[in-house]
Amino acid sequence: MDASTPKIPAANYTLHNTFNKICPRQTWHRFIARDLGKQEPTKEMAWGKHVHEALDNYLSHEQPMPASLKHHEHLYQFPRNFVVRTEVQLGIREDYSPCNFFDDEVWARGVLDLLIALPSRSAFALLIDHKTGKRREDPTELKFHAVLLKAHKPELTSIKGWYNWLALNQMGDVHDLSDTADMLEEMRMTQERIQRSFLLGYEAFPPRQSGLCPWCPCTFCEFHP
Repeated sequence: MDASTPKIPAANYTLHNTFNKICPRQTWHRFIARDLGKQEPTKEMAWGKHVHEALDNYLSHEQPMPASLKHHEHLYQFPRNFVVRTEVQLGIREDYSPCNFFDDEVWARGVLDLLIALPSRSAFALLIDHKTGKRREDPTELKFHAVLLKAHKPELTSIKGWYNWLALNQMGDVHDLSDTADMLEEMRMTQERIQRSFLLGYEAFPPRQSGLCPWCPCTFCEFHP
C-alpha cells in the first residue's frame, strides 16, 4: 500500500472523538484519506501548542515558566518525592501488549501530557491533561490514556486523573481511572465501527451537521457555511 492509499490509522482519542461526536466525513478526510493539505493553525491551536511546550520545558527541563503562564504555577507544584514525566508517548498492540508509539504493529496510541508517580507506591499513578479551551468535564480522554498506561504498567491498581482548565486557572474534577476494562472495550468497538465503514467506502462516512461546522477544515462540505 503506497502513501497515497487511504488507510485506517491507529486508534487514538482524537480519531475516535471525531468519528463518534463530531463528524464521520471529517474523520475520513483528516485521518484516513489525509487529503486536506496543510492546515494553518488557528489562534487557539497555536496558543495550545505554546502552552504544552512551555509546560513541558518547565516540568521536565527546569526552564522558567513564561511570564504569560506564571499565574498557573500553583497548578503544577508537586512534592519533591513525586516522579514527574511529560509528553509520554505510549502505544499498544491489538492484543493489549505494550509497544512503542511508532511501532508498525501499534493498534492504539496516545500522548500523556503529565504522568506522576510515587516510587514508594508503585501501584499508584496520576494523569493530568492541560486544557486551554472551555471547561467540558468529559473524562473520556483521560480514560483512553489510562488504558495505554495500564498496558505498560500492569502493576497499577490505582490511576486517578484530572484536567487543568487553564483559561479558568483551576484544576477540574478528579476522576478514578483505575478500571480500564470498559474503556478498552469502547475503544475496540469504535475502531471496529471505523473498520466496517472503511470497508464500505467513502459514503459510509456521511457528513454530520452541527454547530462546529464553521470551524471544520472540510470547507467543500455541503454543511460548511
